[in-house]
Amino acid sequence: MTTIHHRYAVVQGHRLFYREAGAHSAPPVVLLHGYPSSSFAFRHLIPRLADQYRVIAPDHLGYGFSDAPPVEEFNYTFDALASLTSGLLNEIGVRQYAMYVTDHGANIGWRLAINSPDAVTGIVTQAGNAHEAAFTPQFWQPVWDYAKDPNPQTEAALRPVLDCHAIMWQYLHGVADPSVVSPDTWQHDSAQIARPGNDQIQLALFRDYPNNFPVYQQLHEYFKASQVPLMAIWGNNDEIFSPVGALAFQSSLADAEVHLLDGGHFLVENHLGAVADRALGFFTNRKTAASAALIAGLAAGPIAGAASAAAAGPPAPTGTPAAATQIVDAAQKAGGGGQQQNAPSAQQLMPQGEPSADSQSTINLDKSQIDNAQAIVKAANAMHLPHRAAVIAVATSMQETKLHNYGDLGEANDHDSLGLFQQRPSSGWGSPQQLMDPNYAATAFLKSLTQVQGWENMPLTDAAQAVQVSAFGDRYAQWEKQASDLVLSTYHQGPYANSG
Repeated sequence: MTTIHHRYAVVQGHRLFYREAGAHSAPPVVLLHGYPSSSFAFRHLIPRLADQYRVIAPDHLGYGFSDAPPVEEFNYTFDALASLTSGLLNEIGVRQYAMYVTDHGANIGWRLAINSPDAVTGIVTQAGNAHEAAFTPQFWQPVWDYAKDPNPQTEAALRPVLDCHAIMWQYLHGVADPSVVSPDTWQHDSAQIARPGNDQIQLALFRDYPNNFPVYQQLHEYFKASQVPLMAIWGNNDEIFSPVGALAFQSSLADAEVHLLDGGHFLVENHLGAVADRALGFFTNRKTAASAALIAGLAAGPIAGAASAAAAGPPAPTGTPAAATQIVDAAQKAGGGGQQQNAPSAQQLMPQGEPSADSQSTINLDKSQIDNAQAIVKAANAMHLPHRAAVIAVATSMQETKLHNYGDLGEANDHDSLGLFQQRPSSGWGSPQQLMDPNYAATAFLKSLTQVQGWENMPLTDAAQAVQVSAFGDRYAQWEKQASDLVLSTYHQGPYANSG
């Protein structure tokens, strides 16, 4: 069963809520919700994606569990919401990602793509519009009238869109069998919109809506220049954004995929399987997130983009992601030594104190296992990481493989897991050949570890599990003492001082 985390981050002085699932080392996919919903709209989609991706679904400011400052204290515009979303992604270490956008969330996503074109590896748009031709007059004319001239009359004409009946209609219209759509959806959204002052937030965003039209023009230029992989999934009965909007993406993107399903605006409520399967197939087949796996999940620091990466150094070997080259470079440095001068103290190795003897396990080690442990330590030293990182990495490998560098084990193999850490090529960790290199595998693990917020102060088992996402996440801690001794051995101290 997929674990979904419910987290908060403070961005620009505002507390933003987001749901997160999947391994930190997996390629990130960002889900951006629309009106009148929140990340709650993705509650069933997130587990479908999280087996292969790191899924992040924020609540925009004013929605769901995020802060909702009154309009007197915050200027609600799509520019402002996009800035907050960009800040959130930066705060949690996501530099490059694929995105799934819908409704209002598309207007935020488009700004992210325009402002940071190298950050977006692919787009799934489910009723996330970018074309004026898609606006259905019956729904949108009251919005245009109000935005052009906000007054009591135009506001009164628009306000019905905020009530529960209209929100229910958004979920049910165009659905062949309305009984498959849970009333929880519109009841949940209606309760959020009915909070004191939230109506003013929604009205402010409706007033700002025409400011998306210039953004669409910039977006189409971005599409033509980048040819970013994109798939549009639309309900053929959507009465908010016509299916014309889905087909229109092909005018700027020659290879855009378009899928029209028998439904309305909120397709995930009655076509969850079809939407999830198409999204997964798109991300996998287009490999939109494959190159992001090591970049966003593993590589530290800002991403310069493919062009600047090519200018900075020689290209990666065929089939090797650019970020994998970064790991190869670090691994080569690790193979060259990288040993730190001073032996670590017990406090540095085990900052929470030496674990009790009855909580620890030990195994007999041959020379090859000790050599593998020392290769992990050298990789950590080459990256100038705290000694604790080496302990966590060695203990993780002890749990995963007992420090054996396993290749394909045939029927005994766990999917396509390989090497000291049982990392999977299919999850973007690297090629099979790379993952069989102890230096590369260790560096990949350590880069992922350093992306885990607060890893230095976590119990060992929590830090290791944040990277590995194991079914037996509580078992890493049993190797902490022996892993510490193995780290000491690279400084010719401890029980393995004369080994290797």
